Amino acid sequence: MKFFNFIVIAHLIEHFAQMIQLYLFHWNRGDSLGIAGLWFPMLVKSEWLHFSLALFFLVGMAFFWWRSTLLAFAFVLGLFHYFEHLSLLKQAMTHQYWFGATKPMTYFELFIPRIELHFIYNVVITIIFVAGLYQLKGGINGFNRS
Repeated sequence: MKFFNFIVIAHLIEHFAQMIQLYLFHWNRGDSLGIAGLWFPMLVKSEWLHFSLALFFLVGMAFFWWRSTLLAFAFVLGLFHYFEHLSLLKQAMTHQYWFGATKPMTYFELFIPRIELHFIYNVVITIIFVAGLYQLKGGINGFNRS
């Protein structure tokens, strides 16, 4: 659980760093790659990395989803996020992009740019997951499934 939490927090810090780079430092979107992206830009741009992280988070949440309504909701959001990354990976591998785009793209990117979209996804899922874990400890009453 500690390793899972470490990866979740590190990943969330990366998304906060991207937002800081984009909105406070006014870097170009292509250069706002987070902390790891400063040293490993090609790795961070890889759809394989993002797909693997989404799968890791989904597997990690799979051990808890049934224990509370909040954890179940976080798992469903994580499942949606996983399938989104699966579609991005497929587009990257086949070079058949959706919506006439020149790069892999998801439906929601028609409305919200990817950096902001994934920041929102990860913040929301993390908050709900942490609230669910807190709920298991007895901090939130009324939603436990046990």
